[in-house]
Amino acid sequence: MVTELMLEMVRAVRETNPRKAATATAARSNTLCQARAGVMAVLTATMLVAATGTAAAVKLERHGSLPWSSPDGKHVAFESDRDGSLKQIYVMNLDGTDVRRLTHSTTNDVDAVWTPDGKWIVFRSFQGDPVQLEEIRLDGSERHIVCNRKEIGWPRISPDGKRVAFQSSDESGAHTIVTMNLDGSELQTVPTGLDRPWDPVWSPDGKRLVFAQQPPDAGDPTTQTESVYISDTCS
Repeated sequence: MVTELMLEMVRAVRETNPRKAATATAARSNTLCQARAGVMAVLTATMLVAATGTAAAVKLERHGSLPWSSPDGKHVAFESDRDGSLKQIYVMNLDGTDVRRLTHSTTNDVDAVWTPDGKWIVFRSFQGDPVQLEEIRLDGSERHIVCNRKEIGWPRISPDGKRVAFQSSDESGAHTIVTMNLDGSELQTVPTGLDRPWDPVWSPDGKRLVFAQQPPDAGDPTTQTESVYISDTCS
């Protein structure tokens, strides 16, 4: 059963995903920066945000966006088109040094997220239709396809590192949120009761997902106030 977000869940989400806590309580605009795991980035500036709310800028020499800090806090994965017209996955130290390109695809690779053990980075790869959800080791030595689907958005790894949740669509084209094992098995649809669910975030115990209702017009800032919901994962 889908319910409105409870205060205790907001507190839990703030501990594990500050970006969700911020977007859950404010209207978005099309210029809102992305903030994930305490790391914020706008264009070429990466802002490291401490728990106290203070921030320090780490200047990138070239474009980087949608950063995600590693579980141990030592690295940041991000996407960039700095080496051409296509977005690829990069990783760097938290202080901005040792920037390394991980993927070398002929199409866009985006939305990098870490597994809890910090050994793998999961991302979307637009290798045609359908979209591929893939994983790559931190050193780039191994790369595997997790699944292929017509639509994959906002991938999120469960706290135990065994499953991934993401926005997708069913055979009729209706938007859904699904979960599956990281080997691509045991696909399950999460009951949301919504027509446009997106941006799922796992609860710390892995038993529930917090997600939002996608605005009807993502290009219109006046329509981007979101409602936030909770559902059992059925796992």
